[in-house]
Amino acid sequence: MTNFFKAEWISGEAMAADDISRTIWLPYEEVGPKLIDTHIPLGSIFNLLVRDAVVSQ
Repeated sequence: MTNFFKAEWISGEAMAADDISRTIWLPYEEVGPKLIDTHIPLGSIFNLLVRDAVVSQ
């Protein structure tokens, strides 16, 4: 499962709990290379949405 969240990082480390094995924080531009092949289309949509939101601010 892949989840995306747009947030402003302030401090701290991302930590997985008992329901997931791994979690990471990274800039939206770096999402694509970290995804498994079947999640790449979802990551592309996420990048477009976030990029458009950043540009329109």
